[in-house]
Amino acid sequence: MSAEAGLFGILIALIVFAIFGSIGALILWACAKGIGKIEHASFGNAWLVILSASIAAIVLGFLMSAIGLDVWLLVNLGLIGSMIFQVFYSAVLYVVAGKFVWKCEWDQSVKAYSVIFAIHLILVIAASSWLASIMGGF
Repeated sequence: MSAEAGLFGILIALIVFAIFGSIGALILWACAKGIGKIEHASFGNAWLVILSASIAAIVLGFLMSAIGLDVWLLVNLGLIGSMIFQVFYSAVLYVVAGKFVWKCEWDQSVKAYSVIFAIHLILVIAASSWLASIMGGF
């Protein structure tokens, strides 16, 4: 039964990723067209940017964990510092993925990701404030 539960968990995770990935791709597509002025941006290649950045984050996260960098970050930066590091770390992955998927200039990729970066940063700040309130400060 635990194998079935594991497969069910993977299926749920894939469905959640598909839903939130689609929402993110919609936002990224709109920003790429409007803010980044990337003419050939489409929903499909915005989804590809999200998918490739997510896969890169998983692989690099696994490698960071294998060498103990995740624990080092947690110990030296604390939980909130690690969360903020993750915001900038993911921004780099998304900008690089956008640059290569869209074959655009760096500044266009940065502009395209800027709104998602702001949303991500606001959510992390809100989560940090909440954590600080229940943990008794930073």
